[in-house]
Amino acid sequence: MMDTRHFPTHESGNRKPDDIDALRRLIISEVVKHLVSEYHVDPSQVAAADPVSSPVGIDALFSFRTDLRLDNLRGALARLEAGTFGYCIGCKEVIDWDVLHNDITARICPGCEDEFNHYRLGQIVGHQKT
Repeated sequence: MMDTRHFPTHESGNRKPDDIDALRRLIISEVVKHLVSEYHVDPSQVAAADPVSSPVGIDALFSFRTDLRLDNLRGALARLEAGTFGYCIGCKEVIDWDVLHNDITARICPGCEDEFNHYRLGQIVGHQKT
């Protein structure tokens, strides 16, 4: 059964997936690529777990190892299921698809990221003066 929820609308040159199932497959494909490249997991092992349609299969993907990339991908799947995927955690606005196309795990828009980086730089510079 196809999930009828839809991803936020974006103005972008990159084609975004049309529905939640397509996004889920996209995120899971990133998990598989990471497992194959970093942990030399046999892709047939992953296919046998049926990660796209089965929550148990998705859990099996993450049971191999844990690292920052896998944690971020797990978070992206959780946000997808919660309906918050594609929205900035700072300003709550839609994150442009170009940003998500480059990093499917993005949780913050470029504007909020710039503000955060400016704030952190101010803290670092201020700390060094004391």
